[in-house]
Amino acid sequence: LNLLPTEYHTITISRLLFQTGESEYRLNDVPCRLKDIQNILVDTGIGSNSYAIIALGMVDDILANKDNARRRMFEQAAGISKFKKRKKETLNKLKNTNADLERIQDLLAEIEANLKALEKQARRTERYYKLKEKYKELSVRYALISTKDRISRFQTLETRIQTENDQSVSLQAKMNRLEADIQKRRKDLMEFEMNLSSQQKELNELVDQLRHKESEKSTLIQEKKYLQKEVQTIEDRLYQDQQSILGLTSQIEQTKELLAQTSKDQPEYQETLNELERRKQAIDQNNKEAKRGLDDVMQQKKTAEQTRYHLEKQIAILDTEYNAIQQEITRKKLDTETDQHRAKTFEAKHRDVSERIASCTEKRDQLKAAFTKSKSLEEKLIQEKSTLDKAYQQMVRALDAKTNEYDLLKSMIEKMEGSPASIKFLAKQKQWSSGNATLLSDVILVEEPYRICLENYLEPFLNHYIVQTEREAQVAIQLLAKAQRGRAKFFILDRIKKITAAAEAPPNTIVATDVIHADNKYQNLLANLLQHVLIFKEISAVEDLMAGPWTLLSADGHFMKTGFEIMGGSVGLFEGKRIGRKKQLEQLHAEIKKTKTKKEKLENKRQKLIRALSDIDLESQQAALDLIQSELHLLEQDKIALDVQLKTLSSHIEDFQNLSDQSLQRQKELKLERKRVVQALAKQKEIIKQLDSEIIQADTSYREMIQSMNEIQSAYN
Repeated sequence: LNLLPTEYHTITISRLLFQTGESEYRLNDVPCRLKDIQNILVDTGIGSNSYAIIALGMVDDILANKDNARRRMFEQAAGISKFKKRKKETLNKLKNTNADLERIQDLLAEIEANLKALEKQARRTERYYKLKEKYKELSVRYALISTKDRISRFQTLETRIQTENDQSVSLQAKMNRLEADIQKRRKDLMEFEMNLSSQQKELNELVDQLRHKESEKSTLIQEKKYLQKEVQTIEDRLYQDQQSILGLTSQIEQTKELLAQTSKDQPEYQETLNELERRKQAIDQNNKEAKRGLDDVMQQKKTAEQTRYHLEKQIAILDTEYNAIQQEITRKKLDTETDQHRAKTFEAKHRDVSERIASCTEKRDQLKAAFTKSKSLEEKLIQEKSTLDKAYQQMVRALDAKTNEYDLLKSMIEKMEGSPASIKFLAKQKQWSSGNATLLSDVILVEEPYRICLENYLEPFLNHYIVQTEREAQVAIQLLAKAQRGRAKFFILDRIKKITAAAEAPPNTIVATDVIHADNKYQNLLANLLQHVLIFKEISAVEDLMAGPWTLLSADGHFMKTGFEIMGGSVGLFEGKRIGRKKQLEQLHAEIKKTKTKKEKLENKRQKLIRALSDIDLESQQAALDLIQSELHLLEQDKIALDVQLKTLSSHIEDFQNLSDQSLQRQKELKLERKRVVQALAKQKEIIKQLDSEIIQADTSYREMIQSMNEIQSAYN
């Protein structure tokens, strides 16, 4: 019948639904638009509002002409309904085009106003990039020059450091050799002192022996002198006796010769001679007996003299030994006093060295503790400085970012970028704008996560001025009309009705008025603009609300549903930047001020840490610690040497004490022995004295006998 205006007799209309939620219309399996299907079916009478098929109740509607039903039927029958529909669509397009043209005019005016500033900015940008390239080139050249200079300085310093290290190593080796040599010499000195001590002891023993031998020598010399004297006395007496014997012998021979001569001549004297002979024999007998007695007495005297000599010798030996012991004691005492004086000196030195060791040890411990504390403090300060440097750099970057954002936002607010020329014109009218008039975009502040979605929703109202009365709006309109600067829209606070607070938000949603902030006088306006507006994060959580009266906004700005209209898609880079500019500028100003304060505090703290790090001198502390360690090592070596010397002196003093006790005991024994010998000597002297008296008596008798014999001899002659 060719009811459809196509070359096909049969048409298949289909719609495909995809899992992503999208759909596609098709005519004879060829993708098409919904409008194409509506244009094909517009004259066929097929549709819910078509009269080709009369349903129950439609006749009554036509007769009653309800909602112009009769006119629609005639228009459809006449075939003009499709043209009327096209006219309506065309008029809507024209209306939208006029609105777009108006918006384009505003944009052109805004662009023209900003063109010079943009050209100036472009020139500045071009100059900036040229300067940047030049700066980059100069920076590279400067970096090369500074790098070469630093490399040369580094090489010089490295060579110097290597030289210093070599010198340090050589000095350390030399110091080690010297210290080893000192140790060796100290050891040799200790061994020499020990050998000297033992040799001194041996020398003292040899001196004692020498003195003992000398005392024996002096005793022997005295004994020799006494013996020589005794020998001389005996020889003298022997000579006298020999002379006496010779005289007596010659006298006897003379007497015998005389007797022999006279015996012949004088027989008468024979009897007298015999008598004299008998008397002579008796005298001889008595003389022999007297001589034997004298010899016995002389022998006893000799024995007594020898005994006295031995006793005197023994006394001399005892005196010599006693004196030798006394001299040894005196010498030892002097040596001991010297050793005690040296020991006191060494003890004083030992105490001084011990005190210095204790002081050095305490000082070393303090230095070590201070070094450890300084090292840990330095590590802690370095760590804190590193943390502060990172925080400071982050703070500087954040401050730069906020400052740049503040400058950009301030520039945008001052230039009112994105606002129509009419809005800019009214903003320049100081007499009118000095009142309470302000843009909606300037009085609200939205929390960051929801700024994009609420800006997209409130975009038609962001350039609306908010005034208190209609008079203010009329004055502004007159100014715009007079200056031919376009059109502007106004919210009149006095005409806005107060509405009740929104009901509690459904699950998984947020009421829009809860995330937008403004002064109290604008709260009623925001409540009217955002009535029934909910924000969600996941679309699957609000599928049940799609059919309700709610206006649903996705938090990321990709989806918006208002009544029977749904909008969505991608989000631009600069979306969310227009809303709440002034509030955001104030907030940025406060944050910048706060950040600057924090930055100053961080900088002060950082400078304090740098000064504290510069005050910590670990190298000098290490050098002081090494110096006190070396001094302590030398003091300990001195202490060991003093200990050895004190031990040697204590041994000498102890030996002297033992020797002194032994010598005193020996002197006591010698005194007792000498007393005994002196008593024996005195007794022996008494005996000798008695023997001397006996010898004198015997000698007297002997002389008397000699005299008698001489007399007899004379008589005999």
